[in-house]
Amino acid sequence: MKIAEVSFHGCIRAHKQAMCLASLGHSVHFVANYIAPSHSVSGYDAVHMFNVDTPEHGLMNTRQLANITQLLSKEVDVFSVHNEPNWIFKVVKENTDKPVVWDIHDWTSIRDNSIEFELEMERYALDNADAFVVPSKGYLKKIRAEKPNKPSLLVYSKV
Repeated sequence: MKIAEVSFHGCIRAHKQAMCLASLGHSVHFVANYIAPSHSVSGYDAVHMFNVDTPEHGLMNTRQLANITQLLSKEVDVFSVHNEPNWIFKVVKENTDKPVVWDIHDWTSIRDNSIEFELEMERYALDNADAFVVPSKGYLKKIRAEKPNKPSLLVYSKV
């Protein structure tokens, strides 16, 4: 299977999953805005970086991520998008016809100080994901209660 693993800040959870998938023989494209120097990327088929300029009006420029998604749609079978921030899911989903899996690291809606935009993006991802990956039994119970007809999988952070 050919997989695009998408993470805004190239988090270690996304890297661990991508490394496991690559070690099992899957083709992995890693897509991120940032990758820490300590994270190895040598096992991936390709690494794609995107920039998010924030112009004066305060809205993110998502053009590069949209373009990468469109290009990779010709190469991959599925996109796996990690939240934090939630809006990257929407950019990917709106720029591909391939299935998009949403890996929910943390629920924005259970925080006391959530901003409305991120709550809207979380709702969009919940309503439009083709499947879900979560890091705990509690999250698995929550997603299966909220989306009982969608596939969901528990992958502990320790991978």
